[in-house]
Amino acid sequence: MNPARIILAAALLAVPLLAAEEKNLLQNGAFDDQKNPLAGWTTDYAWTKNSHYVGNKDRITVNAGVAHMKSPGAAGVKLECIPIPFEPGFRYKATFKVKGGPYRIYFSGYKWRPDVQPHPNPEPEELRLIYKSKALAASSNSWDTESITLPGVKLSAAAKNHLKQVQFLTLYVWMLRDGQIDNVSITRIPDPEMKF
Repeated sequence: MNPARIILAAALLAVPLLAAEEKNLLQNGAFDDQKNPLAGWTTDYAWTKNSHYVGNKDRITVNAGVAHMKSPGAAGVKLECIPIPFEPGFRYKATFKVKGGPYRIYFSGYKWRPDVQPHPNPEPEELRLIYKSKALAASSNSWDTESITLPGVKLSAAAKNHLKQVQFLTLYVWMLRDGQIDNVSITRIPDPEMKF
């Protein structure tokens, strides 16, 4: 077979994989929705009745397309993307710009609570947390571009068992002190090791 044809065939096969990796699964990862800059993000945790986070939504603002997180003290402040359907057979990667902290950023895996009838748009209070990925824990006085992956570590049998039950993922952002986050994207990459 002609070597040029082999190269062309390989390139054509690679294009769908590259396109799949580049599609951002997040709605409004740049915090630039004109009507609601925090569309696609959960900021209101009053449903938890946790006194540290009842007023959380008032501590997050968006200015010039950047989410500003103002911490009230030792409990910190948090932000989480709306649940994204989880598909086995893929590795998930989050990339973002972050400043401030100290912060912890990780993937959370959820399944439906047993008393909730599944539907297309789950609310956080309708889900049960069953998995947390390895967290990025750092702080920075300047903007850093960072990324994390799910799984991010070699999976134990127990971790695989939990991931088998995951139906939705979120990106969880927690700041101990004031911080900012922007340009968040979540992509998925085919990974045979993630087929359970």
